[in-house]
Amino acid sequence: MYDIEQDKIYYKNHIESPKRLFLYESLNLDSFRENRKFAFDRTKSFKQKFIDIISQNIKNEDYIVYEADIKTFIHLLENQNDVNILILIMDRYLRQVNNMYQFNFGPIIMRSLHHINLPNEAIEIYKKLTRVFDNFASLMIFFDLLYKNKQFDDMLNLFLYKDINKNSSRLISAICGSNLEQNLSKNTETMIDVIFSSNFQYIPRRAIIFLFKFALNHQNFNLMQRLSTYDNPRIMKQDQVVNFKILTILEIEPVEKVFIYIQNIIDNLDQYDIGTIQVYSDVMQHLQIKSYLDGKESTEKLEKIKPYITCLPETFGQILTTPIEYIREKRIKTNQNQNKSLVDILNNLQKNENHVPGFCFENVSRNETFKEAKLKSVKTGTTIVGIIFKGGIILGADTRATNGPIVADKNCEKIHYISDYIYCCGAGTAADAEMTTELISSKMQLMQLTWKKKPYVSAACRQIRQELFKHMGYISAAFILGGVDNKGSHLYRISPHGSVCNMQFAAMG
Repeated sequence: MYDIEQDKIYYKNHIESPKRLFLYESLNLDSFRENRKFAFDRTKSFKQKFIDIISQNIKNEDYIVYEADIKTFIHLLENQNDVNILILIMDRYLRQVNNMYQFNFGPIIMRSLHHINLPNEAIEIYKKLTRVFDNFASLMIFFDLLYKNKQFDDMLNLFLYKDINKNSSRLISAICGSNLEQNLSKNTETMIDVIFSSNFQYIPRRAIIFLFKFALNHQNFNLMQRLSTYDNPRIMKQDQVVNFKILTILEIEPVEKVFIYIQNIIDNLDQYDIGTIQVYSDVMQHLQIKSYLDGKESTEKLEKIKPYITCLPETFGQILTTPIEYIREKRIKTNQNQNKSLVDILNNLQKNENHVPGFCFENVSRNETFKEAKLKSVKTGTTIVGIIFKGGIILGADTRATNGPIVADKNCEKIHYISDYIYCCGAGTAADAEMTTELISSKMQLMQLTWKKKPYVSAACRQIRQELFKHMGYISAAFILGGVDNKGSHLYRISPHGSVCNMQFAAMG
């Protein structure tokens, strides 16, 4: 049975936990939760029977596996036994379609395993059905699941297991950013070779910072030497990377090399889009001592570049000893505080709704700000909306028909009559929308004469989507169809190619 309280706890823990690789929304787990709840509600009276029938039939070589059954079964996964059955189902399905499948099952399988938190089962199914997960979306969810459970060695082994894209920045970042050196020590050289073999293409800042930090903390001079030659404008403009590289060069090279490196940044300040070079106080002190010991010439060079350097009050040693997870947790708490302040603002606005009647000048300062900012006018097109309420449906649309930057018609009719209790809003090419709705209105009248009763809203929706799909996008119009029949109120959002969403509210343009 679907446990909504357990689902809420999972959602809350995943949102608040700093130990995750990707944002919750980017993995599309919230949408999966809704689909999973729907699958449980739909099969609550026969769920176990459905699983038993599939597990029995899969033993029969003549049994045909359908995509719809696989999707439902994936949403019902709960334990190791269900995963074993899923492996058999997917293996049969892949042989059945000769590996020429159209629907991508990889992400949805990984979302289900992520939701019920089965990392070891995810590794097993990945190794047995690798071709199903040959896409970056599946790997995102898979590695996030392993990262959440601190299985860092498994992440590195799987990264080297098959032909995963070695330039996948977030996956490399997952391996490097774990910040658990005791787990990575035996695989460090392998990890470094993988990153350097990619020529630093698409390597994220978090991975580069980890390598600098690892080299300095462990006095790994070989890695320092390799990092000192690294130069990438996208990364090198970052303050922490700049400070790491200065320290690294000071450890293994003459101080003259530091001046060459800093001068290169100064010459490209416009390219890096930064005002000055941010250097931490202890790094600056280290540079001054090295310059003094090197002689008068180095001291003079340091004085020349000082106007381009901003000395920060913080010490870089704190960053060298601070775990990355603590920094991420602190950043998340800061974001939560920002959200709280936003809630306070909204609450204050709600309190001010019951204001005393009279003149209101609260927008004067806002308007003056807009005037000083010289905001450009925003190009707008058609806007159509619809919403269902208890007693029926409300449809709305603007009345302007445009021809590029010109308003061709200030009073264009965009809410079209379909039948007595069915209307349709059209956006796009005005002529296409009008001719299509007139055609559908005529068909609805013929249906009413044939059936001897008022047509259903779903019938009008089907006629519109068939007409749009038949022309494969050449009818340049999108619709919001709303109406009331003996089954209740209905609202449909129909895109130009014929796809449909049944919603409680909709907006298009």
